[in-house]
Amino acid sequence: HQNLLPLLPKQNQLLLLPKKQTHLSKPYCPKALRVCATFCILLVASFGFFPLQASKPFPARGFARILTPEQATERLNEYRSFFRNSVPEKKFHQAYSFKFRLRHMPRRGEEKVCFGEITGPGLRNGFFRIAVFKDSAEKQTDLYLLFNPLNPQLWKANSSKVGIQLSTEQLLAPIAEGMNQTFFDLLMPFVFWPEEYLRSGKVAGRPAHLYEFSCPAEITKVKPDWKTVRFAIDDTYQAPLRAEILSDGNQPVRSSTLRSYKKVGDDWIVKSLDCLDHRTRSNTRLEVLGAATSLDLDPASFTPQKFMLPLAIPDSSYQYFKQ
Repeated sequence: HQNLLPLLPKQNQLLLLPKKQTHLSKPYCPKALRVCATFCILLVASFGFFPLQASKPFPARGFARILTPEQATERLNEYRSFFRNSVPEKKFHQAYSFKFRLRHMPRRGEEKVCFGEITGPGLRNGFFRIAVFKDSAEKQTDLYLLFNPLNPQLWKANSSKVGIQLSTEQLLAPIAEGMNQTFFDLLMPFVFWPEEYLRSGKVAGRPAHLYEFSCPAEITKVKPDWKTVRFAIDDTYQAPLRAEILSDGNQPVRSSTLRSYKKVGDDWIVKSLDCLDHRTRSNTRLEVLGAATSLDLDPASFTPQKFMLPLAIPDSSYQYFKQ
């Protein structure tokens, strides 16, 4: 079969495969392997982090079979079901924490770097907090709570240690000044927007299924040039491979693409994620430097009332990676 998309799409190449793509001969067969969604990352966030529960090495090769409308809806609803609508009850050894670096690489000029930490109560929910460090000593931070992609909310701790809810406009703002990565890229609320199944094929070197989501009025009010989001879901692991925002003229505005992954214990997590601004040609790379999983953290620490309280996670809990 022809490789429909290269490993890292360049220039203005879209996620959408040719409308007249030849269907694969074998019918779709549901996979026994599944991935549990953990927002963030990236992807992220962006896009977030997705532990891959698999009995064979990652990645698998091959192409995704074309889905029927019923299968496409079932696959997307399964993906949506990963994200809880309320803070989960306390469970032992379920929480996680990732130390990350944002590396901004403009087309021209000097690179910019900042660091942070993403922590959540469990691998299957849409609740997590982000700390963005203002200095190398990690003493001055901006602390945020991202809450429920079905009804997206963003909270920030102020100087008085009180959580203040921010607006939709701020949800679309950069996590750190001068960077491409936004809170929107990490929470991915677009997976709950009105959708259309496009095609199946190969995206970022992986067999995948492509969907297109229409931007609601509250988003276009802030970003009038945004029209749709094209999103690729891994065929085997249900991991997000690429999200691309398109304008009215069907031109790419920005995109987030999975670059690499890492095995931590029995799980695979996203290790790096690129967020490209197609207009400025600048790229912000989110890189996971260290991961701590199977933690015991009170889920109440991820509520608007308590997310600003410190978390006792010893540095020895983290597994650090070579960069």
